[in-house]
Amino acid sequence: MERLRESYPPRNKQGFVLFLTGLYNSGKDIIAKALQVALNEQGGRSVSLLAGESIKGGLHPNLGLAPEERCEKLQQIAFVASELARAGAAVVVSPTAPEERSRALAIGTIASNSGAGGNVFLIHVATPLDHCEKTDRRGTYAQARSGAISGFVGVDVEYETPKKADLVVDIREQSIPAIVHSAYNFLQCSTTCLSLIRYHPSVRDQLLDLDPMMHAHDPWHDNHIVISYIVISSRYGICKTT
Repeated sequence: MERLRESYPPRNKQGFVLFLTGLYNSGKDIIAKALQVALNEQGGRSVSLLAGESIKGGLHPNLGLAPEERCEKLQQIAFVASELARAGAAVVVSPTAPEERSRALAIGTIASNSGAGGNVFLIHVATPLDHCEKTDRRGTYAQARSGAISGFVGVDVEYETPKKADLVVDIREQSIPAIVHSAYNFLQCSTTCLSLIRYHPSVRDQLLDLDPMMHAHDPWHDNHIVISYIVISSRYGICKTT
């Protein structure tokens, strides 16, 4: 384990991005703020939050809700996140990001530009639409239903469920502290698993032999495979995900 720690530094010495996506009022912004607090309490590096009102006016004040404008907004967020991660920061972003294609582009931008390599993780806040709408105190969904707001995700724009989320959470079934705990455990486990894959070829070969489908993926950047690594690596007793 000492060799692993030397070869692959701990989180507080790496830049990384937690990319939260979900419907409006799904709880993603609250979770993002809670993650920011938890990571700040851990200490050791700068923590940046790109969420909600903090990014609307500053990054893209002139962009609307058309699909191509949504994509441009997301790319701007991804670029800022990648620059912060390059400087060693822990970054939490929580855009709605309803389109699978745009999400993939944004995550690719972060992975290729930040120097964080595989250290970008997609968290799907999978709170269902009916719950998001029922608990919407601001009445934003009601405005969208009435036609006062157009292009609103969940009403007249489809939210495409992520196909390759690293972690799936739901505020109906989990408390905010429990979700933060799950995300923190995932970060710790993924670090150890990626260390094994990158720096211990014999272990990597064993994992690939157990699941031939992994041969079609690049374990350095295709982070959804980390879930499989964690499940399989439980046989080595190196981490717990709960």
